[in-house]
Amino acid sequence: MGIVNLVRAFGLFRPRSPAAGDSVTGLNWSTLRQYDRAASEFTTTPPVILPRGSFARLSALDVSNLPAPATLAASDGCRLAYRHYVGRSNASAIIVLIHGSAGYGDQLHALASAIAASGEAQVYTLDMRGHGMSGGKAGHAVFHVEQPCEDIAEFIGFLDRVSPGARIILGGHSAGGGLVLRFCRSPAGRRISACLFLAPYLGIRSPTIRPLFGGWVRVRASRLRAVSLASVLGITRFNHATVVSFDLTACSNRQSYTPSWSFNTLLAMGPGCWAPHAKGIDGNKAILVVAGNRDECFFADAYPEAFQAIAPQAEVRTIENIGHWDVLVDPNVIAITIDWLSRVALR
Repeated sequence: MGIVNLVRAFGLFRPRSPAAGDSVTGLNWSTLRQYDRAASEFTTTPPVILPRGSFARLSALDVSNLPAPATLAASDGCRLAYRHYVGRSNASAIIVLIHGSAGYGDQLHALASAIAASGEAQVYTLDMRGHGMSGGKAGHAVFHVEQPCEDIAEFIGFLDRVSPGARIILGGHSAGGGLVLRFCRSPAGRRISACLFLAPYLGIRSPTIRPLFGGWVRVRASRLRAVSLASVLGITRFNHATVVSFDLTACSNRQSYTPSWSFNTLLAMGPGCWAPHAKGIDGNKAILVVAGNRDECFFADAYPEAFQAIAPQAEVRTIENIGHWDVLVDPNVIAITIDWLSRVALR
């Protein structure tokens, strides 16, 4: 019996239409149903094995010339780690790049260093709390659903102090792309001039998602159901329980990855539930979406239709013969991104 049907059987469920202020990014009776269905799919779908070569190109990335790390203290004291790729000091645009699920900012080194060298923008790569070199327990450092977006807003506030008047472009890979979407739907998103999406996660039950995320994501379905129900009923003491883990067996440097996520982190690191009729991205923002046709986690050919719903102005590009993590190091992706920046950074 599904979680919503179980609650209905006990007379606790009161169906209603979402109020004007309801958000697909939080958890309510409507979104609970989506999480329940997602958990069911993870228990009924035949197992999928992530290809062992998925991380080969990313693992071969030369990171010998990384910029020195620095940290910014968030308002709650958590240290957010970042690297700054300066490039030309007179660049009038700044792009902030956010890693995907289980990842860290150094995975974006090839793209970040190439953009900075092109002179189109200064680049910052950011480790989200609980990831990479940032503070907090790995994968369990998020305390409420909007906290990652608040961290991004604080980081942008820092950039406004050190580079007043700069155009801010926000980019993200996978779940980081989902976080970019979430941020742009928030009031703070008005500060963003353009967005870069690299094989983005568009929300629970999005039509872009391959079964079981191609074997990358492992969901503890029973625990996800239980914690989701408790949270909707106002019981949040279990929200730090682990509900998702990642298949790191193909990662040569798996010690750098975040192996699991809490329920809070799962809710927060992305746009919530797939909602094509929810608030989209401001039509004045330039959007680039890039994915590989061999993406292990997502259907690249589903992105054009998905972005017609949430950002019809988006330029959507599919690159041949690359996968989900290859998109971070592929020369064609880098060239397309720099060309796009040359057209939007000064607009």
